[in-house]
Amino acid sequence: MSRLVLAAIVSLVASLLLIPVAGLLARRLGMVVKPRQDRWGQRSIPTLGGLGIAGAIAAGLLVGPLSDLDRWAVIGVGAIMVGLGLIDDLRTLSPSFRLAAEAVAGAGFTLLVLDGTEPGLRLVAGAAAAIAFPLVVNATNLVDNADGSAASLSVATAVTLALAAWMAGSGGSATVLGVTVGAACIGFIAYNRPPARVFMGD
Repeated sequence: MSRLVLAAIVSLVASLLLIPVAGLLARRLGMVVKPRQDRWGQRSIPTLGGLGIAGAIAAGLLVGPLSDLDRWAVIGVGAIMVGLGLIDDLRTLSPSFRLAAEAVAGAGFTLLVLDGTEPGLRLVAGAAAAIAFPLVVNATNLVDNADGSAASLSVATAVTLALAAWMAGSGGSATVLGVTVGAACIGFIAYNRPPARVFMGD
């Protein structure tokens, strides 16, 4: 079995196991979305499913075929983004601070993993990441309250990027990350499909 397939299986299984635990934790902390007139759901739904997804992605990355730099860079920036979202779930952060932190994390991550690349290209990529990170994170967050939407869009994006990298012959980090994110989100869909039993949270 290739390490890429193993990474996908580990991410999927970890997601199926960790997301219910994250949901129980959310209920214990009172972190639930309560029924509102502007939403269809008539039940209290726990958030924090994103913690289960993050743990599943990290587990897949630990066994996937990645260089140590790429593996720990992705896990590190992932931990920063998850921590930022968790703080925002527990106590609301100002939008400007959150956007700035996401932009810095995106730029820093890109500059780190492109070490050795031509400096001009590296700076352009860092600037693009500073814009793209906040856009992608917040676009996903906006559709989290629609059952199955955020995870389905994430699976489609992750698998498409993984296939594009593989077909281009670059493989490596982009393929592994796409496969692990896709597998973890498929596991999440099992609990988030209509009627959702858990949401990602911030």
